[in-house]
Amino acid sequence: MVNAEKFRNIFLSYLNNKTSKKDYFIFLPDEKLLESTAETPNNFLETLKEKLKKTPPSYLYKLGHKSQTKSFDVNDLLKTLQHRPITFVIFPGFMSEFIETKTLQEVFRENLEFGEDFYQSELKDKNNNILIKYLLFKTPPMSFATIGDTRENAMDFIERLERFFSVNGVPENIVFLGYSRGTMIALDVLALFMQRKSPWLKNIKGMVSLGGVVFGSDLVDEVFRSPADREILLLKELGNKLKIPKNLETLSVSNTPLKKYFWEWVTKKRVISKDDILILKQNAQAWYSFAKEIKQSPLDWSLFEIMLSGFKRGEETHHKENLKLLIKILGQEFGLKNFFSDHSKNIIRFKDFINKLAISLEQMTTQKRLQWWQTNEVPTQGIRYYSVVSVFVDPLDSKRLSKHSPPYNQKLLDYKFSLRNYRHLRKISQVKLNDSQMTFEKAIFLPELIKLLNPKQPPLSTCLLGVLGTHHWGMAIPIVMKMKDGSLDPFPREILLKSIATSIAIDLQ
Repeated sequence: MVNAEKFRNIFLSYLNNKTSKKDYFIFLPDEKLLESTAETPNNFLETLKEKLKKTPPSYLYKLGHKSQTKSFDVNDLLKTLQHRPITFVIFPGFMSEFIETKTLQEVFRENLEFGEDFYQSELKDKNNNILIKYLLFKTPPMSFATIGDTRENAMDFIERLERFFSVNGVPENIVFLGYSRGTMIALDVLALFMQRKSPWLKNIKGMVSLGGVVFGSDLVDEVFRSPADREILLLKELGNKLKIPKNLETLSVSNTPLKKYFWEWVTKKRVISKDDILILKQNAQAWYSFAKEIKQSPLDWSLFEIMLSGFKRGEETHHKENLKLLIKILGQEFGLKNFFSDHSKNIIRFKDFINKLAISLEQMTTQKRLQWWQTNEVPTQGIRYYSVVSVFVDPLDSKRLSKHSPPYNQKLLDYKFSLRNYRHLRKISQVKLNDSQMTFEKAIFLPELIKLLNPKQPPLSTCLLGVLGTHHWGMAIPIVMKMKDGSLDPFPREILLKSIATSIAIDLQ
């Protein structure tokens, strides 16, 4: 079976001479950091955290650097995939519908699609044999496909898979790959397949957590204890205050005069009832009150940065500019500032967004993730659970590792945001081994902890495949906050996927 050392050698073999300082891209984990004799789930996690508090990223780098590197013949690795081609089903991360760049976009160059359900792509050898097939769930803007209740997300994704399989057949070696919160949805899909005794289960050979929210997020835990909770409350209050007019469906931009005469027009022409006029005025007051309140916000939380990312274009923005951008998104993209065109639909959509956002955040807390494992079972027959994590290297800790390090482009806004987030997460968790959004121990499948949480769960076959030298976004997204010069994050994500697929194909031999 493949272990972390062999995976590292596979990754470096594919990387070959494409870059210098190859050791900077992938480290080597110390499995002892994940061992615990604790008898309760909370004590188990606390024991691991105490070890991790003393462990810097440079320790894992040195383990890799000192290890004996074995170079594989790339042609031999590809032959493994010829015999056992892999189909990745990729579950995108939290709020990906707000990010213009697709998850793992490099492998979807052809822009092949399966209706509204998937992006498709294939890796073929020189003889046109398919080695890897990629399927990525589509998350169109404002679709809310990656927020809300994970069970509802999972049911939606299952329907999409059913449509795809009914047309294309069921591939033999399916591997679910969940990025970030996508891991939660993928696990829910597996749990539902097990409950329903799905005939497809026998074809699913792997489940990969790529920086996944397996046991919760310290960053989200902190949201409910910090000023960020105030911003969520403001959004909830706005959602509660906004009312839906009863007879506004037919009113649109085409049959209204200039905005500045709007109120006089609707009153004089009586195209709207007095009750609806009152609702419109109350909604306007609620919106402008929210806009005024949010301007007092510190706006230092990643959720809002993600929402803002699609509107930033390669320049660092100051606090007041960020506030203007947030108000622009809510006012224009959600249409909350538009009091005549599709106003009722906009209100309904915004209320739906707020409810789903609150549910998403709650389900990502450590408490809720532990509860999920206590009340759900996942399949174990013929399937192995793999973890791939990242650790961010702070320049203050290791100038050697961070200065001119090929996995990083320190000019990117993504890098600057991730560095700030890394330091914040490190401060609240005291864990240096984090990727800027997830701490090391909570992104890994830990069979002993799962057994403590749910004795009914059959033992999982697990593998910590690798530790990457990048940040949370770098492991899966070429760019979040787009740069004017078109610069992208330099981490080789396509090689990462090829290495994961090859490792799983070797395990299937």
